[in-house]
Amino acid sequence: MVFDDAVAMVGTYSRVIVASPEDRERRLAHARASLEARFPGAEAVDVPMRAFCWRADRMAR
Repeated sequence: MVFDDAVAMVGTYSRVIVASPEDRERRLAHARASLEARFPGAEAVDVPMRAFCWRADRMAR
């Protein structure tokens, strides 16, 4: 995932959505700076995802 997409994903969290415009920009800038500090020189990173699901079979009536 490119850094722009990763930072945009941070913008979908409710804590960021309801923040003031100044706080929102500060949080997004912090997310970008953290990515750049942790992965210097990289343009993209792998973002593992995990989903937990329930599976059920419908019983006959």
